[in-house]
Amino acid sequence: MAEPRSGQDRIALPFVAFTVTYMVAGWAAQAALRPLNLRRETSELLRLRESMPQVTPAELRHAYTLLHNLTTALSLAQGPIYVALLGVALWGFVRLAGARWAFRGALRASVVAGAALVARQIALFAGAALTDLARVDSPDQLSLSPARYVNPDSQSMALLSSLDVFSLVLVALLAFAIVRTTTLSRRQAVGVAVLSWGVWLVPKVL
Repeated sequence: MAEPRSGQDRIALPFVAFTVTYMVAGWAAQAALRPLNLRRETSELLRLRESMPQVTPAELRHAYTLLHNLTTALSLAQGPIYVALLGVALWGFVRLAGARWAFRGALRASVVAGAALVARQIALFAGAALTDLARVDSPDQLSLSPARYVNPDSQSMALLSSLDVFSLVLVALLAFAIVRTTTLSRRQAVGVAVLSWGVWLVPKVL
């Protein structure tokens, strides 16, 4: 007779499944965006070469390659990290609102809401695959957000790119989970969901 799974198992398995799915979708999106990113990198290398003539092209290319690999790895890891931190924020705000909620429940809700992040990567992949990237200056112009209509050099780009359809879906999923599993009202649940999402938006726009 099989032993019942522990609470940790019920959290760990969905989190691992989300992590793998997000990284695969993110890798596919990055691969589809490679022509655009390569053009942007080449332009940046030329600009740096002009500002630092003492650095050889080979040294500059090597340093830029390392930086590119690091940023790509961080990009793929940001989904799982975001979901984990979102669970912490969600749990904290629910407790501050006066409701009791096990941390496992908050983390489970954030993992479920993380489906919106996977969908964002899939949409980015589809947008890159179906668009002539020679006419695009930034990946944000492929997003389902106001950022696609704004100059890529705008200081508000980081904020606008975060206000996309998938952020709305993520907040809605969080609010639904809070209402179903805690004693908070719908209005309180929406407030907690928006606050939890907004906490991790602050560093992005600063």
